[in-house]
Amino acid sequence: MKPVKTATSIILLTLVWELIGRARVYPSYILPSFSEVACSFMDTEYLHILLENTALTILRAGLGFLLGSLMGIILGFLIVGLKLEEYIQPVASILFTIPTVALVPLLILWVGLDPIVLPITASFICSFPPILYGVLNARRTVDLDQVEVALTL
Repeated sequence: MKPVKTATSIILLTLVWELIGRARVYPSYILPSFSEVACSFMDTEYLHILLENTALTILRAGLGFLLGSLMGIILGFLIVGLKLEEYIQPVASILFTIPTVALVPLLILWVGLDPIVLPITASFICSFPPILYGVLNARRTVDLDQVEVALTL
């Protein structure tokens, strides 16, 4: 029964989209009809540009995520290894409560609108705090018996 409801909701959404697009409630450059969007995928030049930009976006986001994850893990291990978590945890807890979306205007001011640096930095800022927070919290939640067993291996 669930696939029928899912299919029905998708069909209804597509029909409403098509009707609103054809009624020109909004200009076509803001809300084109579904049929216009579907036809644009038949244009090979447009499809090539779309695939190229998709690959660049995935590459930039992946690079930012990789850098953020590596920095979070390395910095987390350094903080835990040097036993600095008692000093850093209060400040980190305050900074981790700030929504990442709230940092976007500041990010634009700091980095600018560079099409390469901005997405990488945005992805870095989205991935770094949760990874660092996870490493810092893992220190407190790991079972010491398991650590002793691992050290004997």
